[in-house]
Amino acid sequence: LTCLTSLDVEGKINIEKWAFREISGSDLYSDFRWVRNVLMLRSLKSNAANGVLESSGTVDLTGLPGAGLHGTDLPGTDSPDNNELPGYSISVKANQLDIAEIIAGFKGNRKTARGKLSLDADLKGRGFGINDLKKNLEAQGAIELKEAKLKELKILDGLATFLSLGTIRNLDGCYMLATFNIADGIISTDDF
Repeated sequence: LTCLTSLDVEGKINIEKWAFREISGSDLYSDFRWVRNVLMLRSLKSNAANGVLESSGTVDLTGLPGAGLHGTDLPGTDSPDNNELPGYSISVKANQLDIAEIIAGFKGNRKTARGKLSLDADLKGRGFGINDLKKNLEAQGAIELKEAKLKELKILDGLATFLSLGTIRNLDGCYMLATFNIADGIISTDDF
């Protein structure tokens, strides 16, 4: 991977059909540039999970071991030195994604969820491990759930804790629109 330190390439990618686990998509288009371990995603757009997904941003992999650079962090692990972590600044827009397909794509039971998810968010931070995300992730955006039915999902426990509601076992026919901020490991909203 040491060749990545001097690589300078740009281009466009078109993929007619794609799949990631249980999530399917089509008409993926991306315009990008890769310069010395920095991916600049000018645009990415795809039909995904029966909705539309769009993104743009920068991912700086400087410090990623095996790429001929300094650093000790591996993707998905935590690093004691924040300055050596790969960094990112990404905008994501998701419109009317099928919640059941997303849940199934991340090894959940498709039968425990239904409805549509929309998201408009800007994220930036350093590192990919859970502790790095808690410490470094900053985000702001809005999320919308339509006709959501969620049953016995672990995410409901996190939502209940966040909203100080005790326990949520099920959401049925739920509609929610909320803005959010993430900083210093804390998710906040002014909407509740």
